[in-house]
This record gives sequence, C-alpha cells and structure tokens, in this order.
Amino acid sequence: MFKYYTADYEGEMLIEETAWKDRRKTENKTWLAKTIINEEHNGIAHIIGNGPSRKNLDLGLLHGQKGGEGGVQPVGQTYGCNLLFTDFTPTFLICYNKFLCAEIAESKYCEDNIVYSNQRQITKHPGHFHLYPHHKSNNAGTLAAWLACADGHKEVYLLGFDFYETGTENIYYKQRPCYDFAAETEECNAKWTKGLVNLLNLYDDVSFYRVVEHKKARMPDDLLWLDNFKQITYLEYVNLCSIGGVAR
Repeated sequence: MFKYYTADYEGEMLIEETAWKDRRKTENKTWLAKTIINEEHNGIAHIIGNGPSRKNLDLGLLHGQKGGEGGVQPVGQTYGCNLLFTDFTPTFLICYNKFLCAEIAESKYCEDNIVYSNQRQITKHPGHFHLYPHHKSNNAGTLAAWLACADGHKEVYLLGFDFYETGTENIYYKQRPCYDFAAETEECNAKWTKGLVNLLNLYDDVSFYRVVEHKKARMPDDLLWLDNFKQITYLEYVNLCSIGGVAR
C-alpha cells in the first residue's frame, strides 16, 4: 500500500497472457486507461463495511442531502463492500471475491452502477467491472477506504468496521457459502488491522471516524494512538454529518 491520488492516475499495464518457452517467460501486456473520473465531491466519504455494528443504522439516510453555507448538497459519497449491493446502492462498490463477483455480474447490477474489482475478475466478466487502481491484496473494507482517500476525501467515516471474535458476525455470513473463510479470523484480523493502520498513517491529513452504536465498542489497541482516528456513536455521526437534515 502506498499514497497516491486518482486525479494523477491514468491507468496501468495489465498482463493478458504469460507463456513459458525454453525456460524463458514472455508476457503479453495491454494498457488499460482509467475509466472513472471522480474529482468533484465535497470531500466526505462513508465507507460501508458489513460488520454488525452498523446493523441498526439506517443507510437510507446516506441517500439524503444536507444544508449549509453552500446550499443543499449530498451528505457525501459512499463506498460499499461485497454483498452490500443487495440492500443498498453505494456510489462505488468494491468486490474481488470470485463468487460474489459472479453473482454481481449475473445480477446486472453493473449496468447502472460502478463496481471496482481486480484484473482477474475484469478478464472473467468483460464489460462489468472497473479496474481498482493499483490493486493490492487486502480486505474490501480497507480497499474501499484506500480508494476514498485516493479520490481526495478528507473526512472518512467507517461504518460496519468490526474486529470480530468470529467471522460469523458478518451481516451476510449466513447468506453465502463463500463467506466460510471468515470463520477463521485471528490471522485475518491481524492482517486487516495492520492494513487499516498503515492506511491511516499514509493519509495522515485525512480524518477517520469509526461509527459504532456504543461509545466503548472494542477496537484494536493499534488504532487508539493515531491522531487522525476517532470513534463516534450513531448520534454523533448523524449530527456531525448533518445526515437527514434535508428530506430524501
């Protein structure tokens, strides 16, 4: 993971085919230009993970507007993960799980919505997904937050970002067999926490807020000492973002 901005990103070379002959590797590469330009926004992003801490929050409020000195404006852009699309339509959806990507492609959700994925899924489902810039292996939540920072947002709200004792707490765990991997979480949680901490350190000019129902919800110690990270409650979140200030 590294610091960059999508405003400076033009695209990247992708490997279409790799062949070996006489112990020599040859690669057939092609250039894929950037397909999404996202430079006009109010600097506020809501990252929607699928942990249970967002279960009682009305996501419909994020489709609303708010008032202010600049007049009526959106409450911010939304970046969602994986199966969120079955309940809510974010501004951008991030998914690279092969089973979930197949379901998204078959659902025709991509016809009217933007879904970011990796090269493998773009090749497997042509015309459905947009290339996630500089994709690195990580969980969808951290990748969504990374993209929001790269898009230039300066206030990032993390919803449903939980650090499980067991992955079965995921909102969609019981709905899809492909979530079986989440049952073994100790190693994954350490990796995901490290990725999130790295992100917050990279974009130290961004303010991150983890939104939880109760102020004392548990979280890793590594996050406690970051100056640009704060944990807030539903009510604080609604007030801070003026969510619901103008009717949907």
